[in-house]
Amino acid sequence: VKMFRWIFYRIPRLIKSIKYYKPDYILKPCASINTIIIGLISKILKIKFIYFVANDTDVDERAKRNISSLQSIIFNYILKTSNIIICQNNYQYETLIKKYPQKNIIIIKNPYYSEKKLEYNSDNGRDYIGWVGIFQKQKNLSLLVKCAKQLPNIEFKIAGDFDIVSDSISKESIDELKKMKNVELLGFINRAEVLKLLKKAKALLNTSLYEGFSNTFLESFDM
Repeated sequence: VKMFRWIFYRIPRLIKSIKYYKPDYILKPCASINTIIIGLISKILKIKFIYFVANDTDVDERAKRNISSLQSIIFNYILKTSNIIICQNNYQYETLIKKYPQKNIIIIKNPYYSEKKLEYNSDNGRDYIGWVGIFQKQKNLSLLVKCAKQLPNIEFKIAGDFDIVSDSISKESIDELKKMKNVELLGFINRAEVLKLLKKAKALLNTSLYEGFSNTFLESFDM
């Protein structure tokens, strides 16, 4: 039973592990039950808690999609009593500073790697559309399938870890993409390979329902 597993196994294991490592800070992203539990544990153990905003949806009313009304109240308490809140962009910062004007809220821009040795390519040699991401519901893979079907004469190269698929809709979409002749599934690729993929792409396609600010946007601007 999921609730019993949390109460009798997962929470006690988390407390035991945190006590063992004796951290000075605990950092946790996303508006979720996991963040609520970790945040409460940090208060019980008197460890400083840092909340990291992973998506724009974590700071406004859309956060309630992933958590219940009661969890939303506790989540807001966790944010209000956190030691620091780290944002990715101005929207996140301005939204949170209105809610918590006395909080220590900062913006840390996305770190990303730029390989300056890669020379700029003109449209010549750019012969496919690239897609890079994780296979989760928010990435809207069903729209990726739709785009690939509507452009049968254009090749799509898709990079991501197929071993981490979090929902049935994404899994069904991946199964459908595997059958398409104009789609190449690259699997997990490292950072250098991502840059090479983007360098030769006509465009970077992003189908996400929401984002914080994707590093692939920043990397594409360099290409």
